[in-house]
Amino acid sequence: GWEFRGRVDYNEWYASGTYSPKDNVIRSLPAQAILSGSYANLRVGDRIESIPRYTASTTLGYSGFKTQANISSTMQGNYRGYDGMSGWERLYGIPDFFGPTPAGRDIEFPAWVKYDFNIAHQVLPQLQGFLRIQNLFDNRVVEGYRNDKPEGGRIFTIGTRWTNY
Repeated sequence: GWEFRGRVDYNEWYASGTYSPKDNVIRSLPAQAILSGSYANLRVGDRIESIPRYTASTTLGYSGFKTQANISSTMQGNYRGYDGMSGWERLYGIPDFFGPTPAGRDIEFPAWVKYDFNIAHQVLPQLQGFLRIQNLFDNRVVEGYRNDKPEGGRIFTIGTRWTNY
């Protein structure tokens, strides 16, 4: 695959980003290929499971007198994945979040974007205070291989760093 990167600086401000398109389509299969498990039904032209169409990130930051701050985003394109929830319904009678589906069916998971915010301030030469907010807008999406449940919500971290030097 490819990855494209860029960065622009202007005084105390900077912006950076990455973009990685992914080609996950099966072009050919050997005539004697024996596929098993979730790959048993793959055919030429199908997309490989759990590989998003793209991944990307952006960051806008500031680094001024005693303070650093940034807001960043992480993006992932839609991808084909195993519908683990239909297996829960079949085994345990738990309703399927995606509607009635045959057990073990692959479905299309949507693209998503999450934002993080970080700020740090140098209070004393040895003391820094910081705040980090992960998943700033509380986007509850299914990520990567964790197709059986949405990822957790917003996380706040506040603290101090003491440096002895």
